[in-house]
Amino acid sequence: MKPYTLRCLLAVAGLTIAFTFPAGAARILYLDAAAPGASPTTQWDDLSGSGYHFANDASPTNQAVYNAANLSYDFNVASRMVGTGDESLFDFDTPFGNSPSGDPFTIMAYVQQIFSSEQSMLIVSKTTEPGNGQFLGWTFGGNGDFATRFDFNMQPSNNVERLYVRTESGQSGPPPMLLTLTHNGLGVPSLGDMKWYVNGSEVPLLIMGNENNFIGSVVNDEQLVLGDEDVGSVGVANGWSGSLFFLEIYDHELTAQEVAARWHGGDVIRPGVLSNLVPSVQVIETKGAMTFDTFAGLTYLIQQLDDPAIDNWTTTSTLIGTGGVMTGFDADPPGSPGRTLRFAIE
Repeated sequence: MKPYTLRCLLAVAGLTIAFTFPAGAARILYLDAAAPGASPTTQWDDLSGSGYHFANDASPTNQAVYNAANLSYDFNVASRMVGTGDESLFDFDTPFGNSPSGDPFTIMAYVQQIFSSEQSMLIVSKTTEPGNGQFLGWTFGGNGDFATRFDFNMQPSNNVERLYVRTESGQSGPPPMLLTLTHNGLGVPSLGDMKWYVNGSEVPLLIMGNENNFIGSVVNDEQLVLGDEDVGSVGVANGWSGSLFFLEIYDHELTAQEVAARWHGGDVIRPGVLSNLVPSVQVIETKGAMTFDTFAGLTYLIQQLDDPAIDNWTTTSTLIGTGGVMTGFDADPPGSPGRTLRFAIE
C-alpha cells in the first residue's frame, strides 16, 4: 500500500506555503562529496538522518580518492568503502514467490564512468561475498560488457532463482550521469514493478530472459559496500571505475516527477553548491501558484523583483525544504498591488 499524503500550511512573506509529503517515507542514505564530512580521506559522512557513514579501505591501493576540486570520490575497480551503521535499513527484502509484496526502494547515483571491461563494475551492493557468483543480497552498477549497460541484481544465494534487470541506455565518460532505479515492492517482478531512469528520464528496461523467477529472501547481515566486492571470482577486482558524486537511497519508490526534479535539468542540486533557479516557478501575477519538489535540508529563498530593468531581486523570506512538494499561493488581500515573485535555491 502506498503511503498516504500529509499536508500542512505556513504563512510567510505575503504567501501561503503548502507542503505535501508521503507519510513515513524517508531518504535513508545521502552521500554527497560536496559535503563529505570532517575527514573526507578516511570517512564519507551520511547526510541523512540514518548516520550511516562509509569508511575508506585501509589499503592505500584500494582506497577511493576524495577529489575536492571535482566534488567527487574517484574509484578504480579495486577501490572499496564499507558502510558503518545499521545495515538492516538496506535489506529491501522482496520475497517473490513467498509473499505478494516486499519492500519498495529507490537507488540514485550521480556518476561519471570510466568504462572498463571488468566483471561487474559495482557502484553499491549489499551481499555476502562467496566469490562464486552465488551471492545473497543485491548489487547495483555497470556492466563490463558494454559501456551503456547498467544492471541491478537480487539473488537468494544462487544465480538461478534471481531477479536481473538492466538498461542499455546509460552513458560512459563525461558529462556526469544521474542513474536511478526504482522498485514498488509489489508482486512478481515485471516491467511495471521496476524502472530505470537516466538523467531524470525513464529509459527502456529489460528483465534478463527468464531471470525474473525470484524466490526467497535477500536479507543478510552485511554492510553496504561502495565499489569492489568479491561476488564473482575471488581476487578479481570488479568495483566502480570513475567518479561518484553522490549516492541516495530511499525506502520508497520515487515518482517520475521526483526523479526529474532531482536531475533539475542537468543543474543537479547539491548542498553548499550554488545552483541555478528552480525552473518553472516564477510567476508574473502574484495571484498564481508556484509548485515544485523540495529536498530536505536545502534552503529556499522567496524573492521579489524590485527592478526588472536590471533583474534585481530581493529575498523576503527563507524556507527549509522538507523533502516534499512546496506550493506558494498569494495571501495578500484583494486589491493589493501586483508583484513578481520566485523561489530560488541558496
